[in-house]
Amino acid sequence: MFWTRIKTVDGLVKKYKSTDRILSWIRWNIFPTRAVFGGFPTPEQVLKDKKAWCKGYAVLSYAVLTKLGYDPKLVSFMWREKGELVGHVVCAWKDNGWHYSDNGILHHCSVAQQSLKDVAIFACPGKVYAAYERDGRGNLVNILISGV
Repeated sequence: MFWTRIKTVDGLVKKYKSTDRILSWIRWNIFPTRAVFGGFPTPEQVLKDKKAWCKGYAVLSYAVLTKLGYDPKLVSFMWREKGELVGHVVCAWKDNGWHYSDNGILHHCSVAQQSLKDVAIFACPGKVYAAYERDGRGNLVNILISGV
């Protein structure tokens, strides 16, 4: 199952078919790298490079989950650490409860997390957060943001 060369999101979905197996493949085949500031990479770029920071893991998970028929959301977090602004991104989706992928690791939320806001608070407590989804043109649109 692991160390297989996958070049496209379609190829990944076709080969592994389920969220558990696909996210397991991502966890063991896409390697963490230092954070890079800037835009989001494409899922294909992550598969080609075989490495990612949180944004790469999130967009790859988002693309896979969309192909599987889910309605995933990208949830970003911001906070100050030692005077510097720090951020993180996860991909969340609902399937008999909320789940999220954090750097390729699958997390299941408890029954208490009923909304995307609950998931954001559960995933990164005490941080300022925002959630995004793609509009009809493929652009990311902010759908949820916490107070500052």
